[in-house]
Amino acid sequence: MQLSKIINGWKHYFTNNSEVEEMAKERVKECIKCPEKKESKVFGWVKDEVEEISSTVCGKCNCPIAMKVRSINENCPINKW
Repeated sequence: MQLSKIINGWKHYFTNNSEVEEMAKERVKECIKCPEKKESKVFGWVKDEVEEISSTVCGKCNCPIAMKVRSINENCPINKW
């Protein structure tokens, strides 16, 4: 993931942009049921209003899912969104 995408995801995680949150909610629908999703000890402190993605990372890229779904120009590594 490029640094700009990482920063974008973290920025939107800590701010409340309604458009980004709507996009994230749509993306999360796929992440919740993804077999690649895994629990993270490193990002265990990451909480989300969608409980199923709290403390989880993408098993393909190891990005915290709560941030990844909020990064505007990011894509799912297995093309689910």
